[in-house]
Amino acid sequence: MVARGPFFAHLRMDIIDMRPGYALARLHVREAFLNSHGNCHGGVIFSLADSVFGFASNSRNQIAVGANCDIAYLAPALLGDELTAEANEIYREGRTALYDVTVTDQSGNKIALMRARSRSLDGKVLPD
Repeated sequence: MVARGPFFAHLRMDIIDMRPGYALARLHVREAFLNSHGNCHGGVIFSLADSVFGFASNSRNQIAVGANCDIAYLAPALLGDELTAEANEIYREGRTALYDVTVTDQSGNKIALMRARSRSLDGKVLPD
């Protein structure tokens, strides 16, 4: 997924861990990610959370797409912060799955919480 998605290269996001129903990723907040208040732009935080959700929902090699999500921003992320996003599958039935995503900074402070729902489609992410 990383090789086929140029947006991941733009973010410079690192996938740290991935297993069925789970993914962990990190992102360094750099100057290009700051908003007019000098904090990390919410869109960058959302992109990190959404990306790790995408990896978790596709982690069984079954194509899955996001159906909806809701994010709550809890604290600002600042220039130089190292953000970690962790996605955990909390429900799976048929083609639908539900994930909780937590974004924290290098001190473990919660920056954002996301709840996201995926829908599995026919097909594999990688060939068998």
